[in-house]
Amino acid sequence: MDSSSFENIKSAVKQRSFKDEKIDALKATLSCAHGYLSADQVAQLVQEFSFDDDKVKAVEICAPRMYGTTCEQAAAILRVFSFDKSKTSALEVIACHITDNNLSALDSVFSFARDRNRAKEILMNRARSGPQPGLPPQPGYPGVGPLAGGFPGMAPHAGGYPAPSPYPGQSPYPGQSPYGSAPYGGMCPAGHSPYAHPGPGAVPPQYPPGTVPPSAGFPPGHGVALGAMEG
Repeated sequence: MDSSSFENIKSAVKQRSFKDEKIDALKATLSCAHGYLSADQVAQLVQEFSFDDDKVKAVEICAPRMYGTTCEQAAAILRVFSFDKSKTSALEVIACHITDNNLSALDSVFSFARDRNRAKEILMNRARSGPQPGLPPQPGYPGVGPLAGGFPGMAPHAGGYPAPSPYPGQSPYPGQSPYGSAPYGGMCPAGHSPYAHPGPGAVPPQYPPGTVPPSAGFPPGHGVALGAMEG
């Protein structure tokens, strides 16, 4: 995330005095911001909370907006916590964003062997589950990111940005709508001839000589003979 947007979020959280207000400020400002958070930015936001339980909540809010991260970068988030139990809880939240299996990078974060083993278990379970669809890639990876064709699940578009509509490039209807000005593509309301007010550019149907367009009760394509009408 660009520094200006990030500082707005951080400032909004910092200005609140109570934990619930801080949580609400983080949710509100992050939902309106553009871009994804790096591990360092998440760590800075988590530091604005005093207690581990609130820090875990902050991580849960930030996690859907995180870039992919390495174990070394994830360790910077975990070091913000005071207790190993909270660190493993936070690791469970961000594990699906971790892009490597550098288990040794996490060892120094935990004080006890059982928690280090638990961290390895969380990471290896994440690795066996395979890549997580829809998560943003780590910044700097070649061939990924919004300037290289979009994030997973988004169709690439000429120029590098995701296509904004089902029609990449120029609209198939330049300068006009594919629909008529009357309701339902030029069709008039019930009880009127469907050809009374055709939409712009509409071509009236052709009928054999000696016939007229049918009334609303006849299916399209069937002319009515003039002799039959006179009789």
